[in-house]
Amino acid sequence: MTHISTYTSCAGGLAPLQASLLDLEASTVLQRTYNPHLVTGLLQTRAYATAVFSACVDVLDVPDDIEQAVTARLARQRLLGNPDHQFCLLIGEAALLRTVGGPEVMAEQIRHLQAVLTHAGPNVEIGIVPVDAPLVAPGANFVLREHSVDIETVIGVTTSTDARELALATRTFDRLCQIAAYRADAHAILAGALCSHTSEPEGPLDLS
Repeated sequence: MTHISTYTSCAGGLAPLQASLLDLEASTVLQRTYNPHLVTGLLQTRAYATAVFSACVDVLDVPDDIEQAVTARLARQRLLGNPDHQFCLLIGEAALLRTVGGPEVMAEQIRHLQAVLTHAGPNVEIGIVPVDAPLVAPGANFVLREHSVDIETVIGVTTSTDARELALATRTFDRLCQIAAYRADAHAILAGALCSHTSEPEGPLDLS
């Protein structure tokens, strides 16, 4: 197990860390991600990512390279269209209700999720864990790959390649998958979240 401090990984700004994930994710066949607090980076819009990185720069007091960091994050999203890579991305409903960057940013972000949920290929599965779902396993945001798991904390990222810990992370993820909402149910949650940030009524689901 290794732990890399945020002050180490972001000493030169946020963009180098985002760029480093390009090669890592390109070499990953199956990536499973759970984030209860924010929309996962692979599904963020430019405005949402900018707001997230702005908050990070402010609290970390690191060099301001937000524009470059956002560009690198969006570049990572190209892999979603590659059928040779499988993604299972879980988002907590609370992340959709939290205001990141303002109501307009959130509305755009939720509409983007609606579009991805509707049109993504079979290699991308998106689930939303409802706020009223039962507790099945404790866990903060983490990324699970074939041979490692990254757990993000307020002070850095802890990475483990231990077989027993990987099994625990996999078991935790599988249980979260069981309580997550998919397809039409996920669309319903997104519609409700959109309504909370706008005055738009919940309309019919676009499942075309």
